[in-house]
Amino acid sequence: METKLKSDPEWEKHGKDLVKIAPMIRQLMANAVRAVYPFRTLTETMIALLGVKQKHDEQLDDYVTRMKTSRDTFKAMVGTKWLDGFIKTTAEYDAEHDPTDKTRVTEAQQKLLDGGFEQFISYLLIHNSDNLKYGGMIQNWVDAYSGEEDKFPKTVEKATDSLDNHKWEQAYYDNKKKVRAKQREQRDRQQDTERQQRNEETPASFAQQGRNCYCCGDPSHLSDNC
Repeated sequence: METKLKSDPEWEKHGKDLVKIAPMIRQLMANAVRAVYPFRTLTETMIALLGVKQKHDEQLDDYVTRMKTSRDTFKAMVGTKWLDGFIKTTAEYDAEHDPTDKTRVTEAQQKLLDGGFEQFISYLLIHNSDNLKYGGMIQNWVDAYSGEEDKFPKTVEKATDSLDNHKWEQAYYDNKKKVRAKQREQRDRQQDTERQQRNEETPASFAQQGRNCYCCGDPSHLSDNC
């Protein structure tokens, strides 16, 4: 940025006047933002959204907040209509068509289109939650859908409530016991190693301690034995 500033003719006139060169700096910063390849920004924003996953032992509220923040960032850039093409290919959308005119978008179909993005985020929130805590519930929904019963929440609020009200799977507690047992084993092993090192240490000789006889200077004895 400094090079670009100094190459501007106005720099020669106002180079030391911060007030007057402030607009030049703002313009350069704006140009830098516009210079970012838009599809790179889109890709990174999408990757960030898909990558929001519940961390081990992360509170549900914190996880949901991170998901909503990433959702809002993505929504501000892309909007909510980018899923329309996909939604129109689903069986749910087709089932709501007008039998007299398939080209007409019915009220029920429009509702599916309007709620598509929210439904996508709701599933993403469920999919990226801690599988050890919620895996059983999610698998039940998957099995139910295979039997033509849709139990998946359609809004982030309902998805959050489902996760919040679910009793965590036993697998979560079993895994926690294994982690604690492993930590305890590592701690015991470290303590054994330190204890062994202490036992192997021998008292330093007079020479090692740097003590000499006061009378003759011999390092092999003290003055009491001289």
